[in-house]
Amino acid sequence: MKKWIHKYQYLQEELKDIKKQNSGYQKEMMLQYEDTTPEEVTPKQKILPSRIPDNPGKPLFKVISKVLHPDKGGDEKMFAKASDLYREKNTLGLYLMALEYNLEVEDLICGDMIESFEECCNQKEKEINQIKTTVSWTWGTLSQNPKQKELFDKYLEETHQLKKKTP
Repeated sequence: MKKWIHKYQYLQEELKDIKKQNSGYQKEMMLQYEDTTPEEVTPKQKILPSRIPDNPGKPLFKVISKVLHPDKGGDEKMFAKASDLYREKNTLGLYLMALEYNLEVEDLICGDMIESFEECCNQKEKEINQIKTTVSWTWGTLSQNPKQKELFDKYLEETHQLKKKTP
């Protein structure tokens, strides 16, 4: 179980770093390109179901809820975070939250939950890889080869309606 915890924590940090780095690429990129897209694009919001059948994290969530639920004197923001982790079936996130609050949850760990730990790590890896396939990531990590930059500028203009700003 420890290997999953360490892997998950590493992937969380990796994801934070990559998001920060990609945000910088996006800002830099928008300084150099003008968006010629006629309509405004609204970012997609993550829709989470309210009920999750067969969620292996349910026992963990119940224990955490007893401490964090606002009606029980708990922290509303942390309860919302726990609820999101539960809806995402992020059992490792729930487990780490329980440990953070020194809650006794070791006896709740079962085979299904350990299997879901692997899925939590896979999900973090998927999020990292999704960022690494974005236009801004490609632009930011592109080599300094002028020919490659020129080809990428052409690609951005043709497929993403981003035109290099003229100085």
